[in-house]
Amino acid sequence: MPSAAKPSVLTTRPAAMQGALTSALNEKGFTAIPLPLLEIIPEELDNPTTPGLQSKLLDLDLYQHVIVVSRNAARIAIDLLDQLWPQLPIGVQWHAIGKGTTEELAQYDIHATTNEGLDSEALLTLPAFAEPAGERILIFKGTGGRTLLEETLNERGAKVETINLYHRQMPEYSDAELSECFKKAPGAILISSGEALEHLATLADEWGLFAKTPIFVPSQRVADLGKELGFTDLTVAEGADDSAMIAALEQRFK
Repeated sequence: MPSAAKPSVLTTRPAAMQGALTSALNEKGFTAIPLPLLEIIPEELDNPTTPGLQSKLLDLDLYQHVIVVSRNAARIAIDLLDQLWPQLPIGVQWHAIGKGTTEELAQYDIHATTNEGLDSEALLTLPAFAEPAGERILIFKGTGGRTLLEETLNERGAKVETINLYHRQMPEYSDAELSECFKKAPGAILISSGEALEHLATLADEWGLFAKTPIFVPSQRVADLGKELGFTDLTVAEGADDSAMIAALEQRFK
């Protein structure tokens, strides 16, 4: 049975990423309350809203570097590439933002380089991107989000192309579903992105909840956004991956 000292935890990752986190939390004595705050809508080859999607994927062997910015981007990119490439081309250097993205790619035998840290700033410190002038770089990401990678690499002389592989939206929940979820107010909340935090703020306003609930976020940037949104108890974990989030929880609720 979960320890009485350990709170119930609202987990807000997309549905496809909830299983492992829920199991890990329960093993540590927390009670997980899954409530995805982001729904991932993947791009499809037969109905692309991204101009040039298929041609860019078919030109994969012409790029020196591929950057994958998230676990979702990794999963969707591989699914699309499997439809076009029986075997991935050699000679392309793969790079990933975050431990989770690196682990996702490794499941497909793609060994990506990364750096300590979770964001574009960390990736840009890799030696491969110190002087990329003239090199072709392809970025797999979702619609929206930061543009620092593209802007900085272009400034350094690289030829950068971006593919938006998915978009995110707030899942639709009925009042009954939310009421059941919030029947016992969670003692902590795990947030993995600024967009999810914004969706949480919407729920907080509508339901009058979470103003003082401990919220665990993956970076100082997201924590700063949380302060702007009115949240008062924010803890920055050492990463967005499950292990880093749970480590921060355990440190707080010893």
